[in-house]
Amino acid sequence: MKKALSLLLSALFLLEMISGFASAELDESNPVVISMCGAITGSYSDYGLGYQAATQVQVDKWNANGGIDGRKIVVKEYDEKGEIEEGVAIAQKVVVDEESYGMVGHFWSIMEAGEIYQEYGVPMIGPAASTMGFTDIGDYIFRNNPTIKTETAAMLDCAKAAGLKKLGVYYLATDWGEGSYEQLQVLVEERAEDGFEIVLAEECLPDAVDHAAAISKFEAADVDAILMFCFYDSVAPFTIQAGDKLEGKTIVCGVNCYNDEFIELGQSNVEGAMAPLLSVKSEDDPDMAYFVEKYRELRDGKSPSSLDMQCYDSVGMLLTAIQNVGGVNDHAAIRDELATMTYEGVCGTIQFDENRDATKEYVPQIVKDGKWVAYEG
Repeated sequence: MKKALSLLLSALFLLEMISGFASAELDESNPVVISMCGAITGSYSDYGLGYQAATQVQVDKWNANGGIDGRKIVVKEYDEKGEIEEGVAIAQKVVVDEESYGMVGHFWSIMEAGEIYQEYGVPMIGPAASTMGFTDIGDYIFRNNPTIKTETAAMLDCAKAAGLKKLGVYYLATDWGEGSYEQLQVLVEERAEDGFEIVLAEECLPDAVDHAAAISKFEAADVDAILMFCFYDSVAPFTIQAGDKLEGKTIVCGVNCYNDEFIELGQSNVEGAMAPLLSVKSEDDPDMAYFVEKYRELRDGKSPSSLDMQCYDSVGMLLTAIQNVGGVNDHAAIRDELATMTYEGVCGTIQFDENRDATKEYVPQIVKDGKWVAYEG
């Protein structure tokens, strides 16, 4: 009862704060400008649209609470269209924009764009940057996402929790997919005590629509799990085409499959699939409840994915850093503040380590009765 009352009072306090500032006039003559880049159109637009909505919810909340020292926060949105060349062109535009305080985003062009932001000394937070070496680019580059190695280890933890040891692997023929498979091989050797064995590995072309050949090989192979280093719009069609051919073989996918679209697309075919989920706050938390409600309003009822949550927190971290340095557009000061701050977000308490990588924890999830739920064995 006391817990419920405490949560209710917290929610009312958050609502009162937002309502109280909603009527306040913000200074629009000298706005605080941040940049956001995602694949808003193109083959991977769902990720970019998620970035867009998460960013808007966070910025709207800040503006409802008085902006930064009474100054309105404005977002300049950029669409990389799922193309590296487009992302590079955007980065080149942002770094010469004297209004921009920093960048949250990029998806396909994360490494190439990072090099440009570092060269010009513009803070960049990557909400979906998993590529090894991303933060090695330099001290203006921050990762609010697990590395490939961390996420791959979490996928192995899912397999271990379910007692699965004979692994099939289906990986995208991209730097990310190939890098993930390489990390898997390293981890299997490092975790020899867990008894994992890679029985079969197959490559998936990024634009592949027919997975029949790979499915036949996995059907014939002595595997009990298939680790999928692919995006959800490849994993779900794979399961649909497989039907009951892979019965008894568990699909283990990455965090990008933890969304409504994966289940809506795969339907009963993804029942029993597993994935690691970031340890995030429950919807009883006032900020999480606010974020989920406003996000769903912007996306016709869709729930935010873990990447959207990370984007929401990344925008919050950037704005908090800007506020903490007095609202001054000083890229070096913002960088230094990000490096040392502790931020309480919907993904829990976030700090960057010495390599500017945010620490992340995961829990195994499984699709049960058409929903992602905690795996309980």
